[in-house]
Amino acid sequence: MPARWTSQEEKEKRKELEHLYIEKKKTIFEIAEVLGMSWQGVYCRIQRLGIKVDPTRKITHRCKRRLTLPRPSPELAEFVGIMLGDGHIDPTNSQVRITINTITDKDYIQYVSNLIENLFCTYISYTWGKSTVTVFITSVDLVKQLRKIGLGESNKVKAQVKVPSWILKKKKYKKQFIRGFFDTDGSIYKLRFGTQMAWTNRSLPLLQSTKTILEELTFHPSKISSFKVYLTRRKDLKRYTNSIGFGNPKHQKRAKKFGII
Repeated sequence: MPARWTSQEEKEKRKELEHLYIEKKKTIFEIAEVLGMSWQGVYCRIQRLGIKVDPTRKITHRCKRRLTLPRPSPELAEFVGIMLGDGHIDPTNSQVRITINTITDKDYIQYVSNLIENLFCTYISYTWGKSTVTVFITSVDLVKQLRKIGLGESNKVKAQVKVPSWILKKKKYKKQFIRGFFDTDGSIYKLRFGTQMAWTNRSLPLLQSTKTILEELTFHPSKISSFKVYLTRRKDLKRYTNSIGFGNPKHQKRAKKFGII
């Protein structure tokens, strides 16, 4: 069992963590890499030292009391794709939430955080679970506006959500939506005679829109089967990775492993 810290050691540990977390604005995952620790160990140390996990303490953090939905853009389309995959709007607490698996997708957390910060010019909050982290922002105004564009359903499967119509109007919106949706609800795996990409979701209108978008981008998706849409042709896979790509490093690594980049 490790020895108990002296008062001087505790003071130095607190100073080190406050410097990394507050002044350098690093995430818990980034601090873990700097210190050579697990993210769970960093989080426990922060709690042990009484450092409040509060983004508003970070130097030069950006915050607006009233958040507004930005104009349609590729980045907003990608955010919508992420939300329809792993996102959730909590109207009770006026929160926009995205839950990410810390075991398989931990390198994706910073990407999502940066996307949200750049879109809404606000700071990010986190809640930590045993194997997940929920990235969230709180805003009554933003929740109201997101609900107006089709992201307000608390049960996306029951509501059978679909892609907002404005995304379907421009090619660049379609590409970024597909990217965000695949990053959260997609998978790449090896078949006996090739490689396959699949989008999986239990909302059939969402899968049908995904299939239509892929066709309009001149890919050759499969029919919807077992709540999945597939890409299997090697030319399609290579063109997808080169022209659309991934924000989630997990998919980037698997695409390289299977030789489709």
